Amino acid sequence: MSLAERGAYIELLAYQWEDGFIPDDIEELSRMIGVSVADFRKLWLRLVQVFPLSEMGKRANPVMEKDRIEADRKRDQLIQNGTKGGRPKKPKEKQTGNQKETKQKPNGFLLLNQNESKSKAIPDTDTYTVTKVTEGQAEKIVDETHFDPPEPKPKPYDVAKDALCAFAEALGQPGPSAVDIRRYLKPTSGLQQMVSEFGQELAVRLAVEAFSDWKGRFSWDGLHRQRYAIKAKLDGKFPVHSGGMVSTAMLAAAALGVEHG
Repeated sequence: MSLAERGAYIELLAYQWEDGFIPDDIEELSRMIGVSVADFRKLWLRLVQVFPLSEMGKRANPVMEKDRIEADRKRDQLIQNGTKGGRPKKPKEKQTGNQKETKQKPNGFLLLNQNESKSKAIPDTDTYTVTKVTEGQAEKIVDETHFDPPEPKPKPYDVAKDALCAFAEALGQPGPSAVDIRRYLKPTSGLQQMVSEFGQELAVRLAVEAFSDWKGRFSWDGLHRQRYAIKAKLDGKFPVHSGGMVSTAMLAAAALGVEHG
């Protein structure tokens, strides 16, 4: 492998590590690494062998993809282990009588016991008495307090799988593979951000609209960058030029929710 081929190979691996794939388009690939199309065609004769085409019409180096999946798995495992962590409770010592009063240390919690004969809006020492709460009492108060558990957030894998399946069904294409799904697990990926902002149904509708306009150049990251223009086109506010390119004025109008003349 020549020096130029090795440099282009490393550049494309870096793009794949970030996005999970590289596009199957020589012109776009040449722009990504900063060489002319003619020069890149010579390099691509050797590099095409190490970036085979996937089922979704993208190219990816299988060794790099295997390393990415393993790195994502380890990261998810570390996150899961962190959610299970926490300092274990100390065993409680059995104490009676004066021992509990002398050995237990106050932890700063206070209880306010209000008398039944409260008559003033502002409490004073006649209507309230201050009682120190021991550590054991404080733990009991916390344990007996009812907290509604937060609604679980959908896992990134489920978000990517559901969106890609709906997208493939809308296009009449086969469903995504596990490798395709793993490419969109990062919160910063275009797919995850589109679903987070618009919901799955609208995100898929926008993806189908962009796919029909951009032909073979569709990507979820590109969709996220031009999401307001595509949504405005879907709403009938203005047309998008062939190739999916929009002007700065059109993007600004879409972001502000106004008509562009």
